[in-house]
Amino acid sequence: MRWLGELREIVAPHVLPGAYVNFADPDLADWRTAYYGANYPRLVEVKRRYDPDALFTFAQAVGS
Repeated sequence: MRWLGELREIVAPHVLPGAYVNFADPDLADWRTAYYGANYPRLVEVKRRYDPDALFTFAQAVGS
């Protein structure tokens, strides 16, 4: 995990803001914005409608 943090610091000036949504990063600050951006509020609505029992959930899932 330390290596990942160091790599993030090295490449940060060369990439767009955000994060790859299919790689859960427990140390990512503000993961909702990094993964989903302005789409997060709408995704929460969709999640509530189609997954009311939270079958698809994990620490950084929409609606968590």
